[in-house]
Amino acid sequence: MKTLSILVICIGFLTINFFLRKGTASIKGRTGIPGFVNRYFPLLELGFWSVFSFWAIALLFDGSQFFNYVIHLLLALAVILFFWFFLRDYIAGILLKTRYNLSYGQYLKSGLVRGVIKKIRLLFIEIQTDDGSTCMMPYTRIDRRSIELDIRESQGGESLIRVFLDGRLDESVTSRKIRQLVINSPWCAHKSHLRVHVKESKAGIKTYEISCKTNTERGSKRIKELIERKFTAIKQ
Repeated sequence: MKTLSILVICIGFLTINFFLRKGTASIKGRTGIPGFVNRYFPLLELGFWSVFSFWAIALLFDGSQFFNYVIHLLLALAVILFFWFFLRDYIAGILLKTRYNLSYGQYLKSGLVRGVIKKIRLLFIEIQTDDGSTCMMPYTRIDRRSIELDIRESQGGESLIRVFLDGRLDESVTSRKIRQLVINSPWCAHKSHLRVHVKESKAGIKTYEISCKTNTERGSKRIKELIERKFTAIKQ
C-alpha cells in the first residue's frame, strides 16, 4: 500500500509537470502568470522532488533499522549537490576576483570567450562579446590558465573611424546598418554622439567615416574590426 501511494503521487506529479511544460505559453497568456514563476519553475521542481524523496524514504523505511542510515545518506547527497551546483561558482568567483582584480570595462580573453566585462555577479560574470552579444559565463567555466586582461582599456574618448567599402552598396542602408552595429557594440559610450558620413573615393570605393565616443582606449579599433567583419572592407 505504501509503495502504491508513492507511485500514484509520482505519476500524478509527472503528468502535471508534463502538461505545465507543454502549455506554458498558453497558460501564461490566459492567466497572467508572472515571469518569475516560469523562470524559477526548475527550482520549484527540484524542491518538490527533494521533499518527495525524503517523504517516500520515511514512509518506506519507517521503523526499519536502515531508516537512519538512508536519511543520513540523502542529507549527505543533498549537501554535496548544493556545494557542486552553487558554492563551486561562488568560491571560483572569489578566487578569480581576488587574483585578477576584475573590474567593469576591462577586456577579458579566456579560452573561447572574449569581450568587455559589463557586470560582475555573485555566481557568474556578464560579458559583452566582440559581436555585440551578451554572454553570462559561470566562474567555473572561465579558463584560468589563459586569462588575459587589457587593463589599459579603461579610458575612451572621441574617435573617428574610416572604413572603405564597395561603392555599389546602398549608402542609406549601409549607414543605418553601421550605426546599429556600433550602437549595439560594447565600446560605444554615447549613442547620441554617433555620426556616420559617406565620402566618394576612387575606383568605385566609398569611405564611411564614423564619429563616436568610445568607453575604452582601443574601442575605435575594435569597432572598425567589427564593421570590417560585417561588411566586405577594402584595404587602403
